[in-house]
Amino acid sequence: MVSPSVTSYHSIYTKVERKRLKYVNKIGILVAIAIGISLSLPSSLSKSPSDINKPAGTGSANSGKSSAATSTFWWSCILGTFIYRTPIIFSAIFSVKLARQFDTTVLFSKHKTLVSQTIHSVSSKKFLVVALYYILSSVLIFLCSYIQSPIAVYLVAKEYRQKDFLNDDFVYFAFSSVFLAVLYSIQHLALQRNRLNLFKYGVAKIRPSILESILKPIPRLILISLISSFAVSFVLCPAFYYLFGTGRLIYRLNWLTLVIVGLDTESHSTGLANKWQTAKQISWCSFHVILSWELINHYFNVYSSIGCLDGKKSISSYSSDPLNTLISGLRDYSNELTRLTAFQELAYISTTTMNDDVIKLRHAIYNANSNKFGPIWSIIFEECSLIIRETCSRVNYRSVSDLNRQQQQTKEQLQNSANAAAVLAARSIPNVSASEKTDIFGNSTAETTAQKKNSIGMKRYSESSPSPTTVPAEDKPHKETPKNVLFTYFVILRSHYYTFYAQLNKLGAKTVLPPIFKSIYTLYHTKYIQYRDEIISTPIGIVFRVSLKRDCESRIIDPITFGNAVISVSQLLIRANEEDRRGAIQNHDIADVLTLLERPIRAMNNYTESLPPSIDLSALQRKSSELTKQHLIALLHDLSIKEFFDICVKYNSKLNDLILAPRVFKLAKRVIDAAIAQRSSKSYTTSYR
Repeated sequence: MVSPSVTSYHSIYTKVERKRLKYVNKIGILVAIAIGISLSLPSSLSKSPSDINKPAGTGSANSGKSSAATSTFWWSCILGTFIYRTPIIFSAIFSVKLARQFDTTVLFSKHKTLVSQTIHSVSSKKFLVVALYYILSSVLIFLCSYIQSPIAVYLVAKEYRQKDFLNDDFVYFAFSSVFLAVLYSIQHLALQRNRLNLFKYGVAKIRPSILESILKPIPRLILISLISSFAVSFVLCPAFYYLFGTGRLIYRLNWLTLVIVGLDTESHSTGLANKWQTAKQISWCSFHVILSWELINHYFNVYSSIGCLDGKKSISSYSSDPLNTLISGLRDYSNELTRLTAFQELAYISTTTMNDDVIKLRHAIYNANSNKFGPIWSIIFEECSLIIRETCSRVNYRSVSDLNRQQQQTKEQLQNSANAAAVLAARSIPNVSASEKTDIFGNSTAETTAQKKNSIGMKRYSESSPSPTTVPAEDKPHKETPKNVLFTYFVILRSHYYTFYAQLNKLGAKTVLPPIFKSIYTLYHTKYIQYRDEIISTPIGIVFRVSLKRDCESRIIDPITFGNAVISVSQLLIRANEEDRRGAIQNHDIADVLTLLERPIRAMNNYTESLPPSIDLSALQRKSSELTKQHLIALLHDLSIKEFFDICVKYNSKLNDLILAPRVFKLAKRVIDAAIAQRSSKSYTTSYR
């Protein structure tokens, strides 16, 4: 809770963000003008006199007609665009901007499969709001296109009919506008295209370049819009409207409305030529709708990702008390983008060497003692520790099925090892004695080969592996509260299914069953597992597959804030060796930071070396173990070990005076040995040359 006398970081950030998004409005006006001109070209050309393409006759008469036709074309195209098309289209674009301001996030999804992510997205309140914004935008642009098209006929009357009936092409045109908006909203949320791609921890500012950020993506977005509009106009819309009976359902749902206005309640299909003309019009309009959405979404991402600097000033510097304002941003748990920017600014303060004002602010961190929040350094360490510990808990978490499968795999490995040892003993191959084993730290001889074998040469910690039967409470991830009834029903049904499935497994495992029933159960259960694995391995099963990428993202949902927290607490400690002249940083602070950084190093190393069995690896990943070590968690592990290394090297003379846990001390000793070996190698190379 921010004190009333402290200017909140969120209020300042909101003002800066509003100023940045004004550029999106300016670009939106240009996009609206371009879309308006392009959208009017077919109708403007169709309204030109037919004799404009005839061969010249007497000269003056035909010349006058040609100039009149040309002036009519430009009058209809340009003037009509600025009078009514541009305001309507800009309103549609502004609706998309409002949708982005509502649904923008910086977090990865907690769902491990595309199916669960899609179900959660469609059944959420956010989807309803976003879909309404996109429907409004689509209807406005479709309406702007329809009123100037040659198929703009709403009612059809025939002599043998007592009542007029709706033009089915008009109904299909209106359905297409809504269908396009709903479909785009689903993929926008299901594929997390509303997430700002800010995976550049430690970067203080990303300055938009006119060439790279504004103009270069346009050809790619045009190609995406062309492909999407073709698929929607000629494949998806006809399939849903005609084949799946959505058109008939629309008439039935609006039966009472048609009766009240005195229209025929039956649908009347038009000729094939009219349908083809309508499909072309929908395709042309859909292309412009999707293109406008793609452009505005792209430019919104660009200007929302600039960072924590406004020009050359940090956001907190606009406050009279920048440190307390920054802390209010670090503690702003309800505004994820504000908190991310605050941690980004903290990382910038802890690393910069160019900005004198920011350096003075860093000096104040060591010595300031706020009456509102307490010691500044303690508050910063507490917030960074909260981020790091929560992330480690999610990385360490294993489901019950994963624990059971890991236990089974461990038994199989032990059995294979026992068989291999028996073979070696039979062949009289001498074993290597314990005294001949080389240890990673140089002194201990109690470490086994299995403990030493990993991608980065780190010790495997048994403390980090949960018990096969229980999961520590602190390692369980925070469960997301269902936000709606449909998703709640889905979770309940899924839990009942897993409970029923577990009971079947227990029933099949009991020996009281007759042997014939048990054999039948085992047979069908084996076939079920086989068919399930075959379906998941097919291209259709990709939506049910737990990929390595999605599993990592579901565990580290905010990698940017985690990276900035690691950088901030490490670099502030490193620079305190020279800049903390009052001695605010004590030995226990160094020990606390080393202990804190050891947790993600250990957790992420164990994850990389022993992936959860529920992950469905691709064929290439199963063939190459190196590919299974190229993921988000491994990247953040490298960042953590780098900062741990820098701290150990900086405070090498104090390590023996610190009170460290055994595993932290061993890791620190190994880091120092590696640094000495690296320095010796460099000095040897220099002297040799």
